[in-house]
Amino acid sequence: MEQKELKSIRQNAGLTQKQLAKFFGLSAGTRIAEYESGKRNPSAGIKKIYNLIKTNKIKVIIKK
Repeated sequence: MEQKELKSIRQNAGLTQKQLAKFFGLSAGTRIAEYESGKRNPSAGIKKIYNLIKTNKIKVIIKK
């Protein structure tokens, strides 16, 4: 899974980097930005969750 695809999946789900970071239990969207820019490689588990979001098998709901 490439950086552009990670960003596309997140955007298609209507999520900001900060929202997705919160879902993953991360303190800020910085890690998501690093995944999407290629500065950091996401773990296999993170990639699986991106794939589940992409295939609509899970829906990320962030309470405001």
